[in-house]
Amino acid sequence: MKNFSPKTTLAAAATLLLTVACTNELTDGPDGGKGRIAFHPLPETRTVVENADGMAGGFNVWGWYVKDGETARHNVFNQATVMKNGDSWACSDTRYWIPNTTYNFYGVFPADMGTCTENGTLTVADFDATQGHDLMTATSAPMDGDQLASVVMPFRHELSKVAVRVATDPGITATVYSAKLYGMDTQGTLIRSTSGVSWTDIDDDDKSTVDTPSFTFDDEIEINASTPQDLFKGLLLIPQNVQGLKLELSFTRGSDRQTVQVPLDTSITRWTAGEAYRYVLTIEADAITFKGITVDGWDEAHTGGDVNIEDR
Repeated sequence: MKNFSPKTTLAAAATLLLTVACTNELTDGPDGGKGRIAFHPLPETRTVVENADGMAGGFNVWGWYVKDGETARHNVFNQATVMKNGDSWACSDTRYWIPNTTYNFYGVFPADMGTCTENGTLTVADFDATQGHDLMTATSAPMDGDQLASVVMPFRHELSKVAVRVATDPGITATVYSAKLYGMDTQGTLIRSTSGVSWTDIDDDDKSTVDTPSFTFDDEIEINASTPQDLFKGLLLIPQNVQGLKLELSFTRGSDRQTVQVPLDTSITRWTAGEAYRYVLTIEADAITFKGITVDGWDEAHTGGDVNIEDR
């Protein structure tokens, strides 16, 4: 059981394409290379890291090239780190484009994670979602070694973002003093290859028998109709089947102290990578109503209907 504490910062809403410090200067390099290899991180705009500014902690990059007419792959970057430095980016290793070649590059954010094979299979072993880190991977388009172009790294989010909001009906004031989420897979190994993505070492079966909370919220907060509260604002979780997942909410309404359990699998069956999910609960005069779920909190696309949870 762990209390959730996000360690990444919500960035501005717009996607930016920033210039990297190690620009493609027309400078002779070893082996007849011309121009330094530079990178543009270009993340999706869906979860905690929303633009390149949110990647200031850096990312790892791997790369290989193949000479024209050959099949052998030659390593050019092996977990090199690209870090933000002011308004520009800096590479830990300097490499130069080699003519008559084709390059492929692969990346993982954050910078302290991941391995990569020469065929582009990225592995992030033993990822721990309780630490609150975003996780992204990128595969560049094949790059012509004669073009001297910056490498665009289109990072994709590999996690799902989950939040829980509690509100009350008009005239109702409640105090939440505990919330627990049960059954979530919080650790696993990501494998991203050219054919797709998979997670290993996770249990994707019905989790309704799990009796140890995956996350807890134990701050005492007052809620009324004008001040709804997000209990779990930004859980970044492994994509998974939600069958059997549940929220346990303990609260007082007036002098009445209660604990209820809310199933999270009434509207959807699975959390998908790159999507944001917000569950909304409303405390009413004599019941709690699950008002469905918002998928992707930026577009407010609503699914599901009301589910009444009787007080106990």
